[in-house]
Amino acid sequence: MPHRKITAFPDGNSFVYYNESLDKLLIGNSEGLIKVFNVHDTEQDPTSIDILENLTSLSLSSNNVVLTTTEGHVELIDLKDNVSKGTIFRSELPLRAVEFINQGNRIICGGDDNKLIIVDLQDSNSVKDIDIPDQVVNISYSSKGETVSISLSNGNVQVYSVVNEEINLVQTLTSVIPRKINCSMDKVDYNNENHDELITCTKSQWSADGNYLLIPIDNTIKVFERSSWKEVEKRFKIDEKIIDFIIKDQYLLVLTLNVFKVFDFKTGKSIHEDDFEFDEDSLPINLSFYKNNLFLGSTNGETIHIKKLLEEQEENGELNDLFVNDVDVSDDEELKESDVEEPAKRKYYLHEEDDLIIDEEDLPDFKRPKHSPINTPSKIIPYSPGSAPFQNDRRYLTMNNHGYAWIVQNKENKSITITVSFFDRSLNNEYHFTEYHEFDLASINQKGILLGESSTGLLYYRPHNESTNESWEKKIPLLDDEYITGICVTDSDTDNNDVVVGTNFGYLRFFNQYGISLNVIKTMPITTLVASAVSHIFIIHQTSNSIFNFSIVDTDQDYKFYQQHVHLPLIEHPQLIKGIFFNEYNDPCIVTGHDDTLLILHAWRESNNAKWIPILNCKKVITDYGAENKKNWNCWPLGLLDDKLNCLILKNSQYPGFPLPLPIELNIEIPIKHNRDDNVNEEIHVRSTTMGRILANTLNEGVSKSNEDEIMTKLENYQRELDRSLVKLFADSCGENNLSKAMSIAKMIRNDKALMAVSKVAERFDFLSLAAKVGQLRENLLELDD
Repeated sequence: MPHRKITAFPDGNSFVYYNESLDKLLIGNSEGLIKVFNVHDTEQDPTSIDILENLTSLSLSSNNVVLTTTEGHVELIDLKDNVSKGTIFRSELPLRAVEFINQGNRIICGGDDNKLIIVDLQDSNSVKDIDIPDQVVNISYSSKGETVSISLSNGNVQVYSVVNEEINLVQTLTSVIPRKINCSMDKVDYNNENHDELITCTKSQWSADGNYLLIPIDNTIKVFERSSWKEVEKRFKIDEKIIDFIIKDQYLLVLTLNVFKVFDFKTGKSIHEDDFEFDEDSLPINLSFYKNNLFLGSTNGETIHIKKLLEEQEENGELNDLFVNDVDVSDDEELKESDVEEPAKRKYYLHEEDDLIIDEEDLPDFKRPKHSPINTPSKIIPYSPGSAPFQNDRRYLTMNNHGYAWIVQNKENKSITITVSFFDRSLNNEYHFTEYHEFDLASINQKGILLGESSTGLLYYRPHNESTNESWEKKIPLLDDEYITGICVTDSDTDNNDVVVGTNFGYLRFFNQYGISLNVIKTMPITTLVASAVSHIFIIHQTSNSIFNFSIVDTDQDYKFYQQHVHLPLIEHPQLIKGIFFNEYNDPCIVTGHDDTLLILHAWRESNNAKWIPILNCKKVITDYGAENKKNWNCWPLGLLDDKLNCLILKNSQYPGFPLPLPIELNIEIPIKHNRDDNVNEEIHVRSTTMGRILANTLNEGVSKSNEDEIMTKLENYQRELDRSLVKLFADSCGENNLSKAMSIAKMIRNDKALMAVSKVAERFDFLSLAAKVGQLRENLLELDD
């Protein structure tokens, strides 16, 4: 097979990487230069970018390059302007490996100082480090699973989850790679004194779908399954020293000292093998593959380019059955338009009031439903609490206080990988699994996850524990044009949890935790559902394009409706609902998109008396009432517990992305202040009164003895806060010489000790008449008590 040699540099180690975003070949040279080539135009001169010398690794992400050096530098390169952004981190010892992670938002690197370094490019290049058992010799990243595998000098491979800001150790594979110690401290001489650093391959590599980890040892590439971390039977025998290997699409490509091999990763079949030769005594360093083009880097500045590597096999039809039907056109595979059957375009209303009809692909993300064509009687978008739109090929399906589920689409084999993660990893371990259904709805409780496929009516329940004996799958019957719009599962610590499913036609179906049908009720069209920790189901109905109602049903009280089809103050907005959940006393809470305010439902157990109380303007508090450096911050609510909103702070984004920020707690704050410096005592007074009223209503409805004692303690605390705030407000009014206002505040006090305190305040200001009136209030209170 003909090889085209690119003599990009007269000398030095040359690493080759193909940048798919720019459709350009990058060659990084250890002598301090990167060259960017347009391989489609051999006459065009490459672009040269000065970099640091003695590079050891390089990683690409869209328009950026990051590299490490033996001097311990991490340098960032901007390919838009073709300039270096300088050193963003410096280690005292050499760094050996680097990768972009989290859609290019962060960098992870490591080397000889037994630490993992994480640099956050979204946060002014802030740095965190993690101690690890030994030197880092390689890092591999799976964007599908948001995991990194770290090869250590001692022969172990550690796997970390990087979906969160804090990375977490998931698994350690012991003695699975050759032991290797890198000794180079400045120039890396692979041909002579540092030869072992080249021919001892300790690289790990993730499969395209993130479900398998490939690890080389003894001239064999072994495959470990991510779900169990056990080695599978599939192996790739090379019979020569492995220098480098990569997985690209369905191909596994392996580089040895003078041969490269290509395998079909699915079948394990060898589909191509060829040799190559560099000038003089040069050795190969690494390989890159894209669009049937293979590139090999070397130790003498030279690069080999092999075009149409697998063209012969494809023309003979040997690969067609294996690959072509699964090719992802968006990944630039060379398919003719006639080879792909284009589905009929579906038409959608963008705004009901003006009857504007557009194609599905022209819809904005938040309006792009999987359903709701014109001939459907309802245009409800299926929604799960805490869900977010797709970002590239991934999205969060649901999120709450327990944790979150996110999916990654694998367009190559039309599967999705579902990962279930937890904020408290001491209770449950993160796990993932592959499915071939288009699940677009989810609900998580402390025991398991419920998934739904809205268009087909498929339900799937899976417990969090390792045993899947209690997993079940079933389809609910759907009428023509009917689809699931919401699913939920209650959150009791017993085995009596209920599964509830709602549709756009208003059908409510009830199942037990094991999938046994219990009941079906017909209501108004349903937008979404959320369940309490016990037996209450909060339901949002959509009666027209802009009118929403809610209902509350108790599955333990013979499906009693506490509230039914009551108007809900929702206003159309790109983020109609940002959060919906119950607090610890089973009061429904909602955060809407149009005003970013947390509402709690008060007196909902009383007929015709339910009312929504605003208890926190999330946007104002998150941004510190409009601070300039926080104006683009947003709140992503998770749950309300003990008068604190558990939430994520999203900096410069509307939806949670990768990495996921750590949750924080915000104290509730009744939205009556204009700015943060307004009188806090007035807000405390209103908050204590409001929350005390809500809690007293809960107490009156009957609770368990343990909850009753807890509620009584909280009510006493509210009373103390209320009295203290009123005393302070009374003193402020006296200081303003506003005696009428002071007297009105005194009349609010229902505690003798607090009345005595304000009486002394009046005397201190020498308002004796006011003090006498307060004294009369005390006497009246004492008489009332008698």
